[in-house]
Amino acid sequence: MAPQQPTDSSQPTAATKAPKPTKADQMTPELLEFIQAVDEYKRIHGRPFPSWGEVLTILTELGYAKWDGEEPIH
Repeated sequence: MAPQQPTDSSQPTAATKAPKPTKADQMTPELLEFIQAVDEYKRIHGRPFPSWGEVLTILTELGYAKWDGEEPIH
């Protein structure tokens, strides 16, 4: 049995790499809405790269919420 070559685990393999939608007609309405909201946030706040906290704020403003199964968790 031949020894296995080491693999670079930092690079996604073809089996794990998800296709990226690149054109508007390939994106879901939800994805387009999110992208537009992020772009608007960046423009208004002068932030080329929002923090994860800011992304969470954007999602919350879009109406996304964590649920406990019965109602939103605030």
